[in-house]
Amino acid sequence: MAVSVASSPIDFPGGIRLTGGTVSFDASYPTGGEAVTPAQWGATAVGLDGRQPDFVLLQQTSPTTTGNVYAWSKATGKIVATWTGAVVSTALAEVTNTTSLATVVVSFLAIWVNPGATVTTV
Repeated sequence: MAVSVASSPIDFPGGIRLTGGTVSFDASYPTGGEAVTPAQWGATAVGLDGRQPDFVLLQQTSPTTTGNVYAWSKATGKIVATWTGAVVSTALAEVTNTTSLATVVVSFLAIWVNPGATVTTV
């Protein structure tokens, strides 16, 4: 199974394009993260078919009681889920392979900067 992503364009003047939506995880998180395509982020809807966003902000919205943190890597095109608590040290560690995140919904804001040019991240 793969994650399910819903996105929609957000109007913003200037050299920035945005989409927002939700990511619904599935019952088996894979080590290394969940792959998300540019189309799932809404690249086609903002006229940037095939281009990954330059930045993605993620915030877990359901359930509200977990200590998970989510990060997106442009280099790999994956969302990595991390957690802390009794099963790991106090530092964040990646969620264990095949862990069910089926009840997890994360809101996102995907951001493309200067859509007419290739952006190099430093």
